[in-house]
Amino acid sequence: MKKLLTVGLISLGLVSTCVFAENYQTSKHNININCLNYSDCTYQSWNKPKQIGQGKPDLEIMDGEPFAGDRPPCGKIEGYEFVKKPVLIQVAFGKSALCESNIKDSNAVGVLYVKSGKRHSTYPLYAK
Repeated sequence: MKKLLTVGLISLGLVSTCVFAENYQTSKHNININCLNYSDCTYQSWNKPKQIGQGKPDLEIMDGEPFAGDRPPCGKIEGYEFVKKPVLIQVAFGKSALCESNIKDSNAVGVLYVKSGKRHSTYPLYAK
């Protein structure tokens, strides 16, 4: 349930700018993804029990990039990727992402992949 808001339309190039901010949660984190346009996104997370906006985020990664790709047999996966070495975070949305991760929770809206060095974790992602 992304909240898209069209901010403006540049009449010469007919380029639209979209903005969305969405809150999610996993079992361990409260997460905010804020996009000023299609390719300028920020990931912020607060370790639970802290709430979104409660003090400085425990992790903030700017300059997120959109990604998309086919993952047979699950289908097309779309989301955002954030890198702050050594941390890589991917937020993928929809049934295809859940299929690829073998997450069978019908309340999940996507998947949070976290890789730091040799460690990696996968979490179901819930709308907040």
